[in-house]
Amino acid sequence: MRTTVYDNKNSTVESVVKSIFELRPNISGLVGITGHHPTALTYDPSIVVRAWQLMTNATKSQPTLWNNPAYLYDTVDVTRQALANAFIPLYTDLISTWNSSNSSQTAISQAGDKMIHILTDLDRVLGTNENFRLSTWVNSARALANGNETLAASYEYNARNQITLWGASGGGSRLCVQAMEWPCLLVLCTTMDHIC
Repeated sequence: MRTTVYDNKNSTVESVVKSIFELRPNISGLVGITGHHPTALTYDPSIVVRAWQLMTNATKSQPTLWNNPAYLYDTVDVTRQALANAFIPLYTDLISTWNSSNSSQTAISQAGDKMIHILTDLDRVLGTNENFRLSTWVNSARALANGNETLAASYEYNARNQITLWGASGGGSRLCVQAMEWPCLLVLCTTMDHIC
């Protein structure tokens, strides 16, 4: 992955690729975005799947890997990316079904259910490692206050605000996860259109 996934040579993709479920749900324009908030993959997604297979197979000969915090972190991170990549064709299928002149509500629901299944799996995976949990983010923010409860409450408010509203009053800001994938919020924000 060092020479592919982590080595972007595409100058039209200016930053780390975002997962399409981190963006506001839409029936067009989410796949293949370049520029500042890109969604265009600059690598073959099967590379991530292969890396995931190698990582999980490694535990068969080296079961002690399950006790290695770095291995656990990397496994969650690679699984996260594999699921994010698997979400793209499901989204494309949903949009094709939606746009089809002879699509049915059942077909649209079935396509959407597949996407929700991926998000639910992703939510579970992210929740297995403290480095991907919202509680770790919030507790780290509170710890910066060094025991000052007023300051801790302010830091917690700002930490939560940063990943949801991106604006204290919410004036025009959207309540949803911004460029971060957090357990619980991920499925909530992506599946509840009155929030997103």
